[in-house]
Amino acid sequence: MKFNKFARMVVLGFTVFGIGCATTGPGPRYSDAEVELAQRHAEDETLARLASSVNTDIADAASTLARERATR
Repeated sequence: MKFNKFARMVVLGFTVFGIGCATTGPGPRYSDAEVELAQRHAEDETLARLASSVNTDIADAASTLARERATR
């Protein structure tokens, strides 16, 4: 009876370990420049969405930030 529980726990452990290894395999490597470019692109899109907000305070703040970024 105890061996059955132990065997089940071992099988469960290997299963969880196998799933973890299958889902965390080596992915593509990105350079720092690629990551920074993607981040800037995402920030620009977010500012554009916020600038078209119905809330005027949010739209004004987003427009100001976008102008500041453009002058940098």
